[in-house]
Amino acid sequence: MSLLHEALKKAEEEKGELPKGEAFVDLEEPEKKRPIRVYLLAGLTALSLLLVIYLEFFPQRGGGSGANPATLIAPERLSGNVEQLALQAEARVKTGDWNEAKQFLEQWVLFEPLNAEAYNNLGLAYKKTGDRERAREHYRKALAIRPDYPETLNNLGVLYLSEGKLTEAEDHFLRALQAKPEYADPLFHLALIQEAQGRGVQARENFEKFLALTPGLEGNFSAEIQERMRSIASEEDS
Repeated sequence: MSLLHEALKKAEEEKGELPKGEAFVDLEEPEKKRPIRVYLLAGLTALSLLLVIYLEFFPQRGGGSGANPATLIAPERLSGNVEQLALQAEARVKTGDWNEAKQFLEQWVLFEPLNAEAYNNLGLAYKKTGDRERAREHYRKALAIRPDYPETLNNLGVLYLSEGKLTEAEDHFLRALQAKPEYADPLFHLALIQEAQGRGVQARENFEKFLALTPGLEGNFSAEIQERMRSIASEEDS
């Protein structure tokens, strides 16, 4: 198995709920992330809550049975507060319950349709539950709102990388680094691509940068990267 596949497998297993390279973005202090559109969003919030209640309690015309419980949370479980929705989703992510997290995130994007963070997190939830196309769709929605969002650029790059689309993956990792130069995850992923393509010097440099930015990295993983760097260096000398 190549290092590329080994590292991808490692990234999935290393931290079950928050895999390396797919970090669930910071959900703290969401008020700081809401500028002057607060009044517009307040109106959207009220309308959205009414829609949720209507769908939950009134049958659809044509014989429907109301809202799908897999995608909508019953009104009694809603706090009516976006911060609480975000916290509830984060709590489910920490326990690895991505399906439950996805339900709260669906409500978050309904309440805040212009929030790139919410779409990014929902994209990750879809990816973790096996729906890559919906993940891609929500990552792209996040980037449509915020084109330089480094976490989303990295997450979409990881999706392309896992599909073997190295050119698209590299483009997104480079854009993530342009937006956030000290972002460790895209450096690691770039190094994987460069090693797989025989670009040893670049791979070793990016592995070195990654290790410098992640001093608390789990020991075995750090040792594996260092061993790969030595292997790359010996190949350059031969």
